[in-house]
Amino acid sequence: TEMIILEMQKSFSKIRYIYQKNSGVSVARNKGLEQAAGDYVMFVDADDYLKNNSLKFLYETIIDSNADILVFGGRTDCPFKTPEWIRYAFYTRNRIYEYFTPEILFNENGTRPSVCNKCFRKETIGNNMFPENISIAEDLVFLFLVFPEARKICFCKRTVYCYRITNKASAMHTILDQPEIKFQNHLAAAEIIIDSWKRNGYLTSTYKDIVLWMADFFKGPYERLDVKQKLSYKKRIDNIYDTLKVPESCRIVLCSSTSSSAEKQRSLLGRIN
Repeated sequence: TEMIILEMQKSFSKIRYIYQKNSGVSVARNKGLEQAAGDYVMFVDADDYLKNNSLKFLYETIIDSNADILVFGGRTDCPFKTPEWIRYAFYTRNRIYEYFTPEILFNENGTRPSVCNKCFRKETIGNNMFPENISIAEDLVFLFLVFPEARKICFCKRTVYCYRITNKASAMHTILDQPEIKFQNHLAAAEIIIDSWKRNGYLTSTYKDIVLWMADFFKGPYERLDVKQKLSYKKRIDNIYDTLKVPESCRIVLCSSTSSSAEKQRSLLGRIN
């Protein structure tokens, strides 16, 4: 990668090479944000790529729309094996929101969980950074911090980003066999998000959405923990439930591993004021 960048610098004077010792994706991205001098920022993971001539299209689109965040489409390098969550993450539609509402993060395809199918106005990002204490779900934290700062959000269905799911060495693949590490990261991410949204007054208006999102976010890795591990995280989970004012009668169901848990969650939440 270094050799490619240095070679490209010879032809494109705007390219800057910044060295960062391998300390995780968040550290590298934060260093890039600190050094970024342009009006807009986007992120491309090292094992992914953009379709040809994409930057010109994205720049023209975000300028013409005057959006603070531009969300665009993507695909994987193996379309017939694309997981459902990736379809949700990258299959977008054409739509413009003139102001931010929390429902955008929960209901609009393309908003979660990746930062890589988005262009951000640098001013909108402000002082927000990626959390350097977690290695999974750092994108999600960044999105929940930055989206509320946007005045205008533009969604575009054009496919631009190409996400490699066949790279077995990626962080997403290597963490699959380590459920406790994955849950630790998910729990830490949820704590940051809920603390931020509480301070900014978003929890009340999105109560049911964020509780259901959190339950789904926890469910996969939580189910794979043993009883001792689950008990070790009980206090932190209860602190989140307390912040969200989730009744005691709902808490076990929200982390249930049964197939009917989602329906039970919605039924119980429907009775909560």
